[in-house]
Amino acid sequence: MTVSRKVFVRDATGLVRSLTWFDGMMFTLAYYNIAVAAFIVFGWGSWLFPGANMAISVGVIGLLVDIPIVIGYSFLAMGMPRAGGDYVFVSRALSAPLGTGVAFVFMIFFAIFSYGQNAWFAVTTALSPGLAVLSYNMNSPSLANWATMTGTQANLQVAIGLVLIAITFILTLVPTSALHKVFMVLSPIALLGYPIIYIGMLLTSSNAAFQSAFNTYAALYSTSYQGIIDSATKGGALIEPFSWAASLAALPIVYATLAFPNSAVYTAGETKRPMRAIPIALALGVVIICVSTYFMGLVTYGVFGFNFIQATAFYGFSGAAGYPLPAPPFTNLFFGILFNNAALNAFMLLSAEAWELLLMVSCSFIASRLLFSLAFDRVIPSGFADISERFHTPLKANIISGIGAIIFLVASAYNFLGTYVNSIVAWTSVYLIVMLTATIFPFIKKATFESFPPPANKRIGGFPVMSIAGIFGTIAILVVFYELFASPVVGVSSGSIVSSFIVVLVYGIGFAIYYAAKIYNKKQGIDLGLVFKEIPPE
Repeated sequence: MTVSRKVFVRDATGLVRSLTWFDGMMFTLAYYNIAVAAFIVFGWGSWLFPGANMAISVGVIGLLVDIPIVIGYSFLAMGMPRAGGDYVFVSRALSAPLGTGVAFVFMIFFAIFSYGQNAWFAVTTALSPGLAVLSYNMNSPSLANWATMTGTQANLQVAIGLVLIAITFILTLVPTSALHKVFMVLSPIALLGYPIIYIGMLLTSSNAAFQSAFNTYAALYSTSYQGIIDSATKGGALIEPFSWAASLAALPIVYATLAFPNSAVYTAGETKRPMRAIPIALALGVVIICVSTYFMGLVTYGVFGFNFIQATAFYGFSGAAGYPLPAPPFTNLFFGILFNNAALNAFMLLSAEAWELLLMVSCSFIASRLLFSLAFDRVIPSGFADISERFHTPLKANIISGIGAIIFLVASAYNFLGTYVNSIVAWTSVYLIVMLTATIFPFIKKATFESFPPPANKRIGGFPVMSIAGIFGTIAILVVFYELFASPVVGVSSGSIVSSFIVVLVYGIGFAIYYAAKIYNKKQGIDLGLVFKEIPPE
């Protein structure tokens, strides 16, 4: 029996299906951010987990872990292709209060956090090293000064980040048909630089060539290739040979960056033919991420040197004294030193910033659609479900996500690592809940499951494939959780306890908001429980 639409804010969302599978794929790629992955993932992982080869961690282990998760998310999105993503899945299939908690946790710690944090990343990991490279290529002291300032001065980082947030706000306000065109312009620029040119150029070089080029550059700062490795070792860096165990232990770093392939599901409510487009977007996104990272890792470690990457990452992430270079020690700096060509490196900087903008737009989009979906279900004030008549996008929800991004921009600029740890714990918990949802949904909502289009409702030997994917996805995420709390960054410490408490508190706030909304709506003559008995209208 169909539930009356009066429980929703209106009979139709007002959103327009203008996006394609390509946009969904770019949402997945953008969150991972292939450029920033090239800059920091190899060094960050090898610093936290000495001996870890992140090409293996992401390109091999990450791909294996993600296969059941991609299947689980694809099947859920095929049956419930709506704007709210994880919130819609959990609230309809498992529990409305839990779904509300998932919405707030994912919105705050994944979408809005990443929106603001990457406004800072765009300055510190892309702009600062990029300017340092160009100053070297062009022999420009003024650019060198700007490289140093953008890499070290938090106030300047925040100021530039605010400009990027303003640009992102405008891009997520425009109609999705215009956003599709923006993606079609930015995506080729992003992909051409990273991974294509990055891999292609490094394949033409060698470690010996890099050492020679780096020593010429480093002589300006009274150091050398071997000198940096030696000084880092004396300063306390653990430089270890490759280890499979360390590469497996680095899974938290994989999912601090790859963060599972679910970004595309948030485009489902505005994508043409979503039941076909979203699974394609999810699968292609993960394959491109893992394959490109694997080959980027091979050339990064091969040309720059495994020990050198670990040594420079020690300086870049530990805050240890003694680092002599004028910009953060990320691989885009090393690339520009090796290939002393201003035009090439200017394009690589443009490519990196294109990736950052794509990421910020996708995160702003996700945050605003979660707010929209909650409001459309009457869980939060219905005004957040208002759609601009001109743009057919949720203006008020976009404003709130932008304000939240500013808060996380400032938090990242002044206390990055602590903020990041809180977020890894939070969003990984959401993925665990969604995989549990995929596991039990076919059994507790059998009629709804049977109404899903094939292959989402497919069975093998009478057992739902969705449940099989959910079981393996749950196991994979539990392994990530184990490695997360066994890691030297989080561990079972006072910091991790506080982080986990904050996440649990936000879940609790979500529960409280749901029950408060239920009481309020009951006074208005609306049974909020009815809204979760069906999938939201289009």
